[in-house]
Amino acid sequence: MVKLFGSIFLFIALVMGVIVLFAVVNTMTMNVMERTNEIGTIRAMGVRRRSIRSQFIVEGSLIGAFGATVGALLAVTIAAVLNGAGLTWVPPGNANPVPLQVDVLGRPGPHRRHVGRIGSGRDDRCLDPSQSCSRLSVVDALRHV
Repeated sequence: MVKLFGSIFLFIALVMGVIVLFAVVNTMTMNVMERTNEIGTIRAMGVRRRSIRSQFIVEGSLIGAFGATVGALLAVTIAAVLNGAGLTWVPPGNANPVPLQVDVLGRPGPHRRHVGRIGSGRDDRCLDPSQSCSRLSVVDALRHV
């Protein structure tokens, strides 16, 4: 039963990971598209492509770090509320209800791994839109409407 639940949670985690991937890429791409005129202006003033790329990567990293922090705080809060509510459930093969305990802080190792994956993934997902914006020619970026 534990392996079944593990498989189900792994599948849900993969689906959520794909959704987050597309959400971050879409957000960063829209961010680049909305700021094309500003990119052209700062490129015309002499800012190098590497600096523009770095700005978007830092911005994506900060957004990802903020999102991971808020998500972790929200998970701890929800777990505390659920643990304090006194909920029970009947596991398969049991006749008696068992108290439901959500263990978020009991094993910090997996949490660090997930936050690390989020951190490394957000930089990779910011890299493609930031490179596409830095490759724009100054004239095309200024002409963009």
